[in-house]
Amino acid sequence: MATVRVLFVDDSADDVYLATHQLRRAGLDDVHAVASAWDLQRELEGWRPQIVLSDVRMPGFDGFQALEIVRKCAPTVPFILLSGGAQRCAARALGAGAYAVVEKECPDNLPRVFADAFVAHVAYTGNGDTKRASQAAHASVRYMSVRHRSSALDELSGGKVH
Repeated sequence: MATVRVLFVDDSADDVYLATHQLRRAGLDDVHAVASAWDLQRELEGWRPQIVLSDVRMPGFDGFQALEIVRKCAPTVPFILLSGGAQRCAARALGAGAYAVVEKECPDNLPRVFADAFVAHVAYTGNGDTKRASQAAHASVRYMSVRHRSSALDELSGGKVH
């Protein structure tokens, strides 16, 4: 299976843990997480992710600032914004160059958006076989079951949320 480098931008340790856990369950083991503009820029320049997922609201730094940094440092990398109010920020985010905006509390379409973003990245950059990338990406996310935060926390804690 193709390795997909995923960078997750979020300040919440719980959200980072849940997203990383779900991505790894889907076979996507190459996931890094950052919470600051400086770390984001460092990862873009050194590690070179193939997809960036970002929360919208973070103290001192937000998803729109993250999008601006990604567009400046890695303009071909798909940027997916996770928002608690996706409808309110979709036009702004898409107009600024985001690949997609996904509702954080109801992310049922995240697996499909994620796979499509990776295929689009491979096709745009010419770095790989698009058909093979499509098969690998869709196979990777086929088993990704993204749930509401509370049920995912419940599953991870064995029914005991602390």
